[in-house]
Amino acid sequence: MFINKNKSVNLIFSTLARKSKQSLLFPRSLENKKGFVVLYTVLIASIILAIVIGISSISYGEIILSAEAREGNIAFFAADTGSECALYWDRTQNVFSAPPATFSCDGLQPAYNPLIGGYVADLDNQTHCAVITVDKNFINNNISYTRIESRGYNVSCSDAINNTNPKTIERAIRVTYVNGGQVTPPPPGPLPLPPAE
Repeated sequence: MFINKNKSVNLIFSTLARKSKQSLLFPRSLENKKGFVVLYTVLIASIILAIVIGISSISYGEIILSAEAREGNIAFFAADTGSECALYWDRTQNVFSAPPATFSCDGLQPAYNPLIGGYVADLDNQTHCAVITVDKNFINNNISYTRIESRGYNVSCSDAINNTNPKTIERAIRVTYVNGGQVTPPPPGPLPLPPAE
């Protein structure tokens, strides 16, 4: 049998060339991993979705917290209004020496409620409430004090007293001072400005 060397060499080179062209057009590394791109895409999308859900959850919590802080501030300022009003009227006019007293806060006259033993003041068109109690004979270490306690609410007084609103927030301020002495009321009108330097 006679073998043609040129024919067998040509056959080997043509087979190698065909395989090399095939590997250049469709590498075997991609032929075996066709589902890898889909898996990689799903993995990246899942990571992005998890990040978005986490950020949304944190943002929602911050929104709820800021809304409660705002309502807490409203309740605190209602309590502050009630305590300052009662303090002013007690120190300047001694109206709480014989309850029930008659006084006004911001143009409103708080009503005495015997069930709670204090004065109820609806503030800001009945959207906020202050409940004020005054004890003129609070004794501590044989010293007589006046104790004013003002509880502020972010809801109307009817909702606060009856506890009908589940979003009611209460803040309280207590003022205690030794009995005796009168303070002269400040002059009416705006306070004078300090001299310019």
